[in-house]
Amino acid sequence: MSGQGVREGVALGLLRLTVGSPDIVKEAALASLVSRFDGWRPEASVRRRAIASVLQRALEPRVAPMVAATIDCAARVLDIGRSLDVVNRHEHVADIILSTDLKGFAHHELALVSAVVRRAGDRHSDILPLAVARDTVSRGLLDRAAIIVALADEIEARCPHGRRITIDCEVSRRNVILSVPLLTSWLVKDLDERFERAFGRSLIVRHRT
Repeated sequence: MSGQGVREGVALGLLRLTVGSPDIVKEAALASLVSRFDGWRPEASVRRRAIASVLQRALEPRVAPMVAATIDCAARVLDIGRSLDVVNRHEHVADIILSTDLKGFAHHELALVSAVVRRAGDRHSDILPLAVARDTVSRGLLDRAAIIVALADEIEARCPHGRRITIDCEVSRRNVILSVPLLTSWLVKDLDERFERAFGRSLIVRHRT
């Protein structure tokens, strides 16, 4: 476990102190992490996570809970990289996730989050964290999780601030149609192409005209 969890557990047991659940420990670790970066935006994080959740349930409804949690975590922390570099924020976030002592997370969980974030920003990335993550999930699932995060990020960024984003997702054999009333524009051809390769369906995004 990250954060010397075994030694901490032994110490807490000897002192007979209450041990928080893994979910509580993870939540505290993530909250502490994002609070250190002025580029992280709470509103954007909440909206991005909500969008990613809708997309995950529609596009990968049978995915393992660990992968769903990875998508949510990646969507949550994505903005911390803005504090260092807006253009290469995915790479910075991926490195931060691996180098920060995030208590409660197993090493393979951190590798998976890092890989999804890195892949969301660069479809060509294929480094050690990706190799480690592929031992946990397939390459195809890793790609699809990354595209869900990238889609959520693009949609959140193109909707007016201060308003709740609603999405209707219609999945057919040939297409996936996303209807986003608040979306002002959609000109993300590369992401459309990545989506079609990963999901085997064309992506159609309907927005306000």
